[in-house]
Amino acid sequence: MEYVINPGVPQGVDVELFKAAVAEAAAEWDEYTEPEVFADACAASSSAKYGVLDGSNAITFGDYPTAGVIGVTSVWYNPVTKTIVEFDIEFDTDWTWGDATKTATTDPESPEAVMDLQNIAT
Repeated sequence: MEYVINPGVPQGVDVELFKAAVAEAAAEWDEYTEPEVFADACAASSSAKYGVLDGSNAITFGDYPTAGVIGVTSVWYNPVTKTIVEFDIEFDTDWTWGDATKTATTDPESPEAVMDLQNIAT
């Protein structure tokens, strides 16, 4: 499956971290599937949108309207063939995102806490 990320990331999130975290998450899934599920590389497009059945597996950041949601995935499938035809993922910009292995704490009450992008993407 090919996927595309929207490089419009919230302040403080490096686009290269976003690309790398999503690629590592996809590689983790592929480690346990046969055949591999995800393409080895992803495209980046500012037109990639969450929640739109448009033929593009989009991974984005956005202001999800429900409080307390870290991220959400939508999946469309063909009920006849029972195959996934598209998925979109959105990470909620209400949270601080980054690489939790490089921060002092992951306690969500701490002002230094970040949501670990790679773990949550996986």
